[in-house]
Amino acid sequence: MEELKRCPFCGNENSALKMCKGRKFINGLDQPIEQHKWYVQCQKCKARGSVASGKVNLWENLNHDLPRPIWQTTDDEIKRVAVKLWNYRVD
Repeated sequence: MEELKRCPFCGNENSALKMCKGRKFINGLDQPIEQHKWYVQCQKCKARGSVASGKVNLWENLNHDLPRPIWQTTDDEIKRVAVKLWNYRVD
């Protein structure tokens, strides 16, 4: 995963990834699916980056043999997108 850049507003180096859980539902295979939202937040000025979200299968670690639907993602993929959005700077 990429390293987080400094905060564009206060210049602080201490930023952290935060997660919010959204709605929870059951898919057709009776597996729990949950909407996860990740973003980066500066610890000093509380500036927040853009939100990256996706639907995560909570039983994913147990069932590796089943094919994964195209709408399903993992927390690692969502975190990677959130870091990219935080690090994006317009020159």
